[in-house]
Amino acid sequence: MLAAMSAGRTLILLAKTLSKDGAKTDPSEFPRTDLSEIIRLLNAELFNFDDVARSNHPLVKAARNRGPYWGLAMLGILHRHDFDNIYVTGEDIGMPFAVLLHATLCYGKTTVLVHHGGTPKRRVALRALGHRVWRNVLTVSERAREVLIEDVGIPSYKVHAFKQAIDEVFFQPRPTDPPGEYVFSCGRDSRDYPLLMQAAEGLPIPFRIVASGWSAQADVREAKNVEAKSNVVVERGLTFPALRDAYARARFAVFPLERVDYAAGVTGMCEAMAMGKAIIASASPGVAEYIRHDVSGLVVPVGDVRAMRDAIVRLWEDPALAQQMGSRNRKWAEAEMTATHYARRVAALFGADVLDGLQPAQAPGFIGSA
Repeated sequence: MLAAMSAGRTLILLAKTLSKDGAKTDPSEFPRTDLSEIIRLLNAELFNFDDVARSNHPLVKAARNRGPYWGLAMLGILHRHDFDNIYVTGEDIGMPFAVLLHATLCYGKTTVLVHHGGTPKRRVALRALGHRVWRNVLTVSERAREVLIEDVGIPSYKVHAFKQAIDEVFFQPRPTDPPGEYVFSCGRDSRDYPLLMQAAEGLPIPFRIVASGWSAQADVREAKNVEAKSNVVVERGLTFPALRDAYARARFAVFPLERVDYAAGVTGMCEAMAMGKAIIASASPGVAEYIRHDVSGLVVPVGDVRAMRDAIVRLWEDPALAQQMGSRNRKWAEAEMTATHYARRVAALFGADVLDGLQPAQAPGFIGSA
């Protein structure tokens, strides 16, 4: 049974190698994504780097000589007439695809998710491509939306800021979770780990940092600006179940961020919130709407070591406050940041009438949380 009334056929271009039959993993070992929910809601077709490698079409073979992104872009262009909607999962594939959209005069079908539109090079590239090729431009940050409108020149009616999508079933507190054992931090992009190391120095508080992130070119990319200390453990490349356990054992999570106009840190921040954790974060414009000072956590000025140190000590010494903030975050994650919420909003942009009462499948072994 379809989950949504038809919005026409939808194609998704994903710049990643990904087995589409699901046989490569146990579903309980990986969180659901907004992409899997969009596919479920719209019965969408997915093209990724695997399809590029398998294609024998001469134009795809020629394009992939320039790189897999160009190969995937060409594959999408060749099938453009087979679909009513095209959803592009990032500007890395979106920019070469836009070039080919212009070349084929294919306008009005494509929605692109822009992750890093705030960087100077990306602004220049997106400005040069123009907005005619895009039906919608999505982002997960209000500040990033402003940049795309004011600096890139995309009309405001085309640009939509949706909340980051997380799997609230996979990432949720459990009755068996231990009390907070350490301060936790994770991620790679635009992290000011030297500041966190200075703030942690000399404190009788244990820290655990997972200094890595995901990349299409490699399974794990590592942050290079952090190293272990006497009270700081540094790890890289955790599995999703291990990452979930790391959140669970933390008293709260800290995100020392550089000042950027895109949502650096938002995935880890939202996963921690879904796990019922309070957040300490630098006041980076790209995530301003995700954390309210003294409500969901503590916000400190970018680059301020003393403020970061004071915030850490305050929450560490007041576990009841941290728990109260974390409970609010869990409720907000359930209400606003689920993968299903995100997918429904995308489906609505495509004209789909999503059925009321649609619920994601429950992962085994977990119970609901307050």
